[in-house]
Amino acid sequence: MSTQVMTMKGSMAPGSNTLVMYAEMDEPSMGVYGRIVRMETAFDGPDRHVFSMYDTHAGPEHKVMEIEYVRK
Repeated sequence: MSTQVMTMKGSMAPGSNTLVMYAEMDEPSMGVYGRIVRMETAFDGPDRHVFSMYDTHAGPEHKVMEIEYVRK
């Protein structure tokens, strides 16, 4: 993980519970610039949502991380 500014753009389809966003990110240590990533936030209820990030360069469904948020 690192600190960087990332601008994401996306939308949530009517009737859907998943927000889908796309962004560009750089990986200077690997010499990769402008890599497109997809981020999805699934709102599974008032007390739980799941954030997932996909590397579209490696493949459309190549998940690189997932964070589950649950309210106590």
